[in-house]
Amino acid sequence: MAAKDVKFGVDARDRTNPTGEWIAHQVTEAFPWDSVPRYLIRDRDTSYGPVFVQRLHAMGIRDRPIASRPRVRCRHRPWPPV
Repeated sequence: MAAKDVKFGVDARDRTNPTGEWIAHQVTEAFPWDSVPRYLIRDRDTSYGPVFVQRLHAMGIRDRPIASRPRVRCRHRPWPPV
């Protein structure tokens, strides 16, 4: 079975500062109980909060927050290369 990417975001016209409760409601609406994904990959934004994480766990979705910053050390190189 192939992986399916589902993306949902916040439209600035709808909600400028979403709360954890509102985002938890959006997850419930996006994934009905009979079609929940195994994992949800998200950033570490503080607006998610404990209510959102509790809703994921109640639905049986594993929460996978991404790293807060890249783990790769990069060296600055001028562009274009000389």
